[in-house]
Amino acid sequence: MAIAINGSGTITGVSAGGIPDNTIDNGTMADDAVGIAELSASGTASSSTFLRGDNSWASAGGGKVLQVVSTTKTDTTSVASSSSFSDISGMSVAITPSATSSKILIRYYLQISGTTNMYGAMKILRDSTDICIGDAISGYTRATAMITDTTAAHGAYKMWTVANEFLDSPSSTSAITYKLQWRETTGSSRTAWLNKTPAGDNGDSNISTASTITVTEVGA
Repeated sequence: MAIAINGSGTITGVSAGGIPDNTIDNGTMADDAVGIAELSASGTASSSTFLRGDNSWASAGGGKVLQVVSTTKTDTTSVASSSSFSDISGMSVAITPSATSSKILIRYYLQISGTTNMYGAMKILRDSTDICIGDAISGYTRATAMITDTTAAHGAYKMWTVANEFLDSPSSTSAITYKLQWRETTGSSRTAWLNKTPAGDNGDSNISTASTITVTEVGA
């Protein structure tokens, strides 16, 4: 039988357990006087469910943040012209998912500078597997992002932020390492730096920064 409260504050319709209608007035009902068994809701009550407005027990649903792991790099490193990618020293983070259905949100923020006409690229890896990279195109470097500043001339006084995010589905409960790699793609004597303005700058143009990589496990 449904439970209702009328305009005078009297609870009506309570018959389970032998309590007559109209005998429980507002303010006189003891704590826990009506137990879960008397609610007549559908579904199963438990520590992981709640009572919805449609009188049914339901779980809280997906999208739960289960854990967050982050690495911050404050020192500097660099890469010179190279035909292959190499790890960005210190830009990796390890996480062990709690369920195979979990997704991992990867966010990174890189503070980059370079010599004049430096062109480079970076990519994300799950352990040794490339993820979130472009399709194979003849004559193109497959990468997650370009690390070249194309808005103005390169060189002195220049630093820019390379930031992105990617939602991965590793389908694993084993430890995973997400890391970033980079390369300078021109094949000439050019260099990219992380966390500092270009070498040779002086005075106010000497800036030291920090870069981060963060992974978040999201429950299904």
